[in-house]
Amino acid sequence: GSVDNNVFVQAGNNVVLNPGFEIKSGAFFKGYIAPCGNGGLPTAFAEAENSKNNTIIVPLPFVKEIKPSLKQPVKPTGYFQVVDENFEFNLVKKGILKMMIKTDKGEWASFYPEDIFYPGFYSLRRPQSKSTEFKFLLNGVEIKQIK
Repeated sequence: GSVDNNVFVQAGNNVVLNPGFEIKSGAFFKGYIAPCGNGGLPTAFAEAENSKNNTIIVPLPFVKEIKPSLKQPVKPTGYFQVVDENFEFNLVKKGILKMMIKTDKGEWASFYPEDIFYPGFYSLRRPQSKSTEFKFLLNGVEIKQIK
């Protein structure tokens, strides 16, 4: 992967990185182990009431780091906000980010797989849902939503 590129791969059993594989500084690589041919990764959230196992397949989200020359965070602290069909979120430290949505039953459920994020300002497509209640946790600590 070259600078400013994001490389995502998905395989059924393993992802093999052969000698010579290289990700340059400024690029991002992520490999997933998941069933092939399903169009995305499974999540714990399901809108369909007739879902047998409360699992749906959601396309792998494209996380975009927002360059400071394009837009600055609203606040210098950690936060997230809904902007049109996206989330924008600012992280001030490295950690495991968990993104959750309140279901019709009033329970919190993850809508994308947990992932490690580094400090930065990011944009991510919001899942299609009737719910408007979201929660972001970084290392288990809730990040404030601004409206």
